[in-house]
Amino acid sequence: MKTLIENGYVMDAECRRLERRSVCIEDDIIVPYDGGTCDSVIDAAGQYVLPGWIDIHLHGAFGVNFAKEGCFDEARLWLAREGVTTVAPTVSTRPMDETLAAIRHILTQRKRRVGASFEGIHLEGPFISPDKLGAMNPPDIARTVENLDIMLDAGEGQVRIVALAPELDGALALIRRGVARGVQMSLGHTLATYVEAMAAIEAGASFATHTFNAMRAYDHREPGVLGAVLTEDRVTCEMIADMVHLAPATAKLILRVKGADRVILISDGSMISGLPDGDYDMDGRIRYVRDGVSRNANGNLASSTVSMAQGARNLRRLGVSIEEISRMGALNPARALGIDSFTGSIGDGHRADVLVCDGTLNCTAVFAAGERIV
Repeated sequence: MKTLIENGYVMDAECRRLERRSVCIEDDIIVPYDGGTCDSVIDAAGQYVLPGWIDIHLHGAFGVNFAKEGCFDEARLWLAREGVTTVAPTVSTRPMDETLAAIRHILTQRKRRVGASFEGIHLEGPFISPDKLGAMNPPDIARTVENLDIMLDAGEGQVRIVALAPELDGALALIRRGVARGVQMSLGHTLATYVEAMAAIEAGASFATHTFNAMRAYDHREPGVLGAVLTEDRVTCEMIADMVHLAPATAKLILRVKGADRVILISDGSMISGLPDGDYDMDGRIRYVRDGVSRNANGNLASSTVSMAQGARNLRRLGVSIEEISRMGALNPARALGIDSFTGSIGDGHRADVLVCDGTLNCTAVFAAGERIV
């Protein structure tokens, strides 16, 4: 099956420039167009041809919890319809046996080829601060290198991101071990001071989990973990852009301080993403969704209810360029997961994760691994 997308403005391989050219998809790969006959042709005149969105921080969607047993197909299809073509399923705090079971089940679901591809696993919470939980369960796994190794071994090389609070005992040793094993160690759910956060960065931590959320507040005399991650070029900052977790001005601040090359757009979505208002049982706790906002019984925000595609559209409304959004939403996350050799940008030989969008980033066509979803 060969499809030609013509007359569109195509994002270049570095997501820095739009070019007027055609894109040819053969089966599940982007290939050079040889001028021959295609099975179908999409006229993308006046539209943008972009790499599919990659969500590196997503706990589930459309009634599916990625940390639980079950079939994930419906969630993956919903995500693909939203333009999210690749996901790193994210596992929140839970006991070791449940964490290992979740990792192993994700590996089995990864082999299925439907909707959004699974690339990498994100462990958010094994070693977070009990004093900065947000809506997470209290940590239940001892902070030891041995326990980290057990989880990484279970992931068979797919665990790519691990979040932790750097101020806790043993955290620096965990960071060094994770980095040595090729894992992005992320600072999150933390009350770390600036000095403690900088020590973690020196040890190799290179990410910030949903920047500003579940972090020590910034103070002009004790800038804390935020002062460290926002001013250190060695750190890439996750950002939820649902305009609920962060005020629009805060999103602008992160972009102005870090620049688009050091920001990754995420959803931090859960099984509630894509579902209507209501009360939902998630891991034995009720989440109350009102007006599209999810909270726990204490009133804390409890994950996003929308896909990162909505975050991309929100940023577009703030005046952020399509090139910058493509870097934050596709290329940067692909590099973070180590998959930029085959996805995250539009290039010959890459997996055909391709969006055709209007100027507000609404999708008129979506290809996920070459399969047309929209």
